[in-house]
Amino acid sequence: MPDALTRYLRQKRKEGAWLPMIELIDGHAYRIDANNAYVGIWIAAERGFVISRYKVGPQPSLFMEYHWDLGADNFGTARPLAPIGPCPLVFTDWRRRRHDPLLTDCLDRLEQAYPLVPCIDTLVQRRQAAIRYARHLAGERPGRDTSSGENHE
Repeated sequence: MPDALTRYLRQKRKEGAWLPMIELIDGHAYRIDANNAYVGIWIAAERGFVISRYKVGPQPSLFMEYHWDLGADNFGTARPLAPIGPCPLVFTDWRRRRHDPLLTDCLDRLEQAYPLVPCIDTLVQRRQAAIRYARHLAGERPGRDTSSGENHE
């Protein structure tokens, strides 16, 4: 995480500057401070945000990050920081469409259009981290192109 982003998130956490669940609007997009993304769509019935998660490799999948106010026992990991607005797509059936590029692309575009800190592309950083992790799991060494055997360090 870049220094500017780290400082911003630490300050927001210190201030307790997140929106309570009662203030959130179902189906709206929010800038969030969460484990796996910085933009999410609020799903009131689930008390969480649908996010585009990059876990292993370059392809995202939809995932739920629950509101911070639910507490650690209920996996509360997402702090909504600011509203973005109504989401142009409906995410009510997101669990059946976990790998739907229409939905993941929508979330990815929102994260790039509404960065937490200007000039920091958190989407690219998250995607690159997931690719590095996939390579690690495959046993590749950093900076090594295994297809040609050349070392690019």
